[in-house]
Amino acid sequence: MVNRLYLSIRTVRELLATMPVVDDSIGLMSLLRHIVSIETGRKLDEDFEQMVGMVVTTKMRFNDIAKALDMSVGDVYALLDTVVWILQSIGVIADLTGLARLQELSELLLNRVNERTERRREAQDDIE
Repeated sequence: MVNRLYLSIRTVRELLATMPVVDDSIGLMSLLRHIVSIETGRKLDEDFEQMVGMVVTTKMRFNDIAKALDMSVGDVYALLDTVVWILQSIGVIADLTGLARLQELSELLLNRVNERTERRREAQDDIE
């Protein structure tokens, strides 16, 4: 999906305009969906937020999450990679602009997503 090491100018403008109003996890999820939509060029619906929610709040396998949301497992993995990248970007920009609450929220969500993806990688290594 996204294979750049930088955010587009449009994305940075959107982040700088919308980040100051985000003060809770619901706002972060809306911001995340909006920014991932811009960066991927895909219109994302509520399934995106459900996918992220299922990843961070359940122990469901990614294949099962994909089936539950009628997505391909490849899309789930690609979106999660983009989510990690965008959350890292949000955290850095929030830190630089003094938005401590948003930086904290993005770090918590990023850590949870990373925990799940790391466990998946470890389980896959055990199989091989």
